Amino acid sequence: MIKLYVNTGIQSIDQEIMDAFSEYVCQTEEENTIAVVSRKTVLPGDIERLAQKRDRRIVLLVDSGDKDLIRAARQAGVKDLFFSPVKIDSIEKKISEIITEMQGIKESSRPTSEQAETRQKEENQGLAENAAMSDKKNETITQDDPLDELLSCIKSQVRGSEEIEALRRENEELKRRLKRYEDFVAVLAEIFGLQKGKGVEKA
Repeated sequence: MIKLYVNTGIQSIDQEIMDAFSEYVCQTEEENTIAVVSRKTVLPGDIERLAQKRDRRIVLLVDSGDKDLIRAARQAGVKDLFFSPVKIDSIEKKISEIITEMQGIKESSRPTSEQAETRQKEENQGLAENAAMSDKKNETITQDDPLDELLSCIKSQVRGSEEIEALRRENEELKRRLKRYEDFVAVLAEIFGLQKGKGVEKA
């Protein structure tokens, strides 16, 4: 039986998902077959524990900066990652796909438990070996993620350019002030030199 556990720590998201899939919603973490969680409610160790149940699918909401959580999810075989800012429509679509997939598996003949466990171990091992290479083929991500990273990079470069420009303007202003000071000193030197010369002539 398909049971959906929703706990992202974001009330608006949780409520909308539970309303959309009310017939599958369960209240406990242990009995679910689909868990929708986020960086607000789970740690890397929690992901490893949740993924130990072979038939459980995990939908995880993260930020691109959650490196440890993302790494733990990939090593645990979690495929369904959604990066902030997430779209509820995309999450609901993925949940629908998972439910349809699970229903299809139940209706068809399954392999023996030994074969399934062997295949699962091979898949987890492959995911662990490829985690450092950030294998994007085995995970579902929103299209907003690479755009967010690109925008963050551009913003960082713009901020750096703005700081450099501000320093350049300050440097130019200091140069102008120094030039005015040097001109002022030169005028004073000229004035005092003339006065000294006139005093010599008078003597």
